[in-house]
Amino acid sequence: MDPLLRASEPDPPRRPRPRDPRRERLVRGCSSVSPESS
Repeated sequence: MDPLLRASEPDPPRRPRPRDPRRERLVRGCSSVSPESS
């Protein structure tokens, strides 16, 4: 697509970020009450 065209368009709806397995585990481990090993 034309960069100029894209720039003039309104911002597209924010898509959920692709899942990062490493970050997911970190976040879940921190916010989860029970350890992951359980």
